Parts: sequence; structure tokens; C-alpha cells
Amino acid sequence: MSKFKTLVLCLSISDITLVLEVLSFIITSYTDNGKDTVEYSCAALKHVMAGTFIFSLYQCFVICLERLNATFATNKGYLHVITSLRGVCTCFVLIQVVMALHLVNDITRGHKPCTTPSISVPSFVLVVDLPVLLLCIAIVGVYIVIIFRIVRQQSINQTLGLGNARSADVMKKSAITLGIIIAVSLVGIMPRPLLAVVSMFTGKTFTSFWMTLSNVLLLLNPLVDPIIYVFCVKEFGDKLKLIWSKTKNSIKPMSTVEIIQYSLNSTERCEHGAIAPL
Repeated sequence: MSKFKTLVLCLSISDITLVLEVLSFIITSYTDNGKDTVEYSCAALKHVMAGTFIFSLYQCFVICLERLNATFATNKGYLHVITSLRGVCTCFVLIQVVMALHLVNDITRGHKPCTTPSISVPSFVLVVDLPVLLLCIAIVGVYIVIIFRIVRQQSINQTLGLGNARSADVMKKSAITLGIIIAVSLVGIMPRPLLAVVSMFTGKTFTSFWMTLSNVLLLLNPLVDPIIYVFCVKEFGDKLKLIWSKTKNSIKPMSTVEIIQYSLNSTERCEHGAIAPL
């Protein structure tokens, strides 16, 4: 399996895990009765969710770098190290350690109810929202560079007479895919960290509607990104097409003669199986 496919698989697993963690947090929040056990569980789940979300976003960034590395004639050594499995695992451990230390710090300072928005906790904003904002900006920036390099390479190929209709079509699809990823990142991720950072530095308090909306939009990225990246894998797309064609061929429309024959057979079965009147 190629590195790109491995990264996509890991991202999909992380995003599914994040959705399950969010559901667990919602259930725990509804059962909040003020007991220490529930509130400690809420605090732990908040940090686990934050760690998983940051790691998922980091994997998106690593996939960006992998795609960027593919646009060079020769692979860049530092990009190869960052996008390696060892580099990804190291970052995963680092993120979880930081979130565990922040959880311990939160508990020692006094636990907070499940309903307390983390956006109002400055230390949480510094540890979670600020890195998320920086990663999102980095992802958008790298993908813009990739689109620029693809367009420039295509222009050079056309000038040298090396381009063809197929390569132009591939370039167009790549640009559309990257554009969708950038749009999802901007719409789904940016509102929450922007609100958190602005609130921390200016002291402005936002309404619960905007805070809830920004939290809900965060789910857009883990729900949509795996679909986008998985469809970038040609083998997966071909397998889906094969399944669809088999399903389509297995459902054959009945002709008029077949419909009449089926109706006659049904009538005969009803007559033979009918109950005689008393």
C-alpha cells in the first residue's frame, strides 16, 4: 500500500473515532447531575476529543505535504521524514501527552461542569484552538501552492508540446478536489478558533448561538474529508463503479409478456389455494 493510501486510511480511522467521541460526550453531558465522576468524565472527553481533532487535522496537513512532495521531480528528504509513519506516530504521541498534561492541570485547578464552554478557558484556547488555527492556515497555504505548481507544470507542458487532453483533465480534477478541501477547511474549521482567539485577546463574549454553531461546523471536516480523500484513490473509485455496475445489471426491467405471465401465475396460485365457502 502506498504512503498516500496509508495516510488516507489513518485519517479515516481518526475521523470515525472523533465522531464516536463526540457522541459519547453528548451522552455524558445529558447525564450531568453535578457529581464529580460525570464532570471528570466530561473533562477527560473534552481533552480526548481535542487531541483526536488536532491529530486528524495534522494528518490532513501531512497528506498536503505528501501531495506537495509528489509535484517535485525528486522527493524532498525533509518532506519524506515528516510524512513517514514514524513521523505521524511521533506527532500523535506528542499531542496526546500535551492534552494529558493540560487535563491534569485543569483537574488540579478545579473541574468545571460539562456545559462550561472550553472557548472561555484561555489555557484551552492556547493549547487547542491556536494550533488548530495555525494548522488550518498551513493546510490552505500548502494546497494553494500545490494548485499553483500543477497549473504551472501544465502550462510548461503545453508550451513544450508535451501536454494532452488526459493530463489537462487530471489537472482540472485535481484543482477541483483541492478547491473543495480548501473550502471545507475554511468553512468547517476556521470559525471556532477565530472566535476563541478573538475572545481571548479582546475579552469579547460571543452568544451561545455562535459558539454552538462553530462547534457543530467542526464536525464538517471529519465527516467530509475522508470521503474526498478516499475518492482520490483510484482503486477505491474503480471498485465502487464495479459494484454499481453489478447492482445495475442485476436489476432487469420486466417485459410486458413477463408481467402478463407473472399475473396469470399469481392468479392460478390464488385459485388453487383459495378456501372453499361453507
